[in-house]
Amino acid sequence: MSGTSVVPYQTKRRPEMKPAIDTYNEIIPPLDYSFCGVEQIADMNDEEPRPPISPRGKGKQRVQQEGSKSDGRCLKFNNNSITNLECLIDFAQLKFTDWTEIAWIDLSHNELTKIGPVSITILGGSFRMNK
Repeated sequence: MSGTSVVPYQTKRRPEMKPAIDTYNEIIPPLDYSFCGVEQIADMNDEEPRPPISPRGKGKQRVQQEGSKSDGRCLKFNNNSITNLECLIDFAQLKFTDWTEIAWIDLSHNELTKIGPVSITILGGSFRMNK
């Protein structure tokens, strides 16, 4: 005998398995109003949000229809010249389906000198400010 098998090799079929954890994540990008050069939040009503950048990793990114409200939880106002947050709640009500679910607002690189009680209310009473 030469040491070779007479029976041909067949791969075993594995049963189709479903993952234990749902790994499909829908990515809702933040509403991005950065680099608009505005001084008041009320002026943002005339602006369109910047297009979202592609997501990292897996997931399907939802593209917001023009004029529709966002289901997202993030709002970016960074790199503008905003001096106060007077119309923040009105803006959030206009742009989000449920503005009370906003979890993150980027106000970095603006001209804010103080955060008033209106902005504390929208953030649920707790916030962190980085300089």
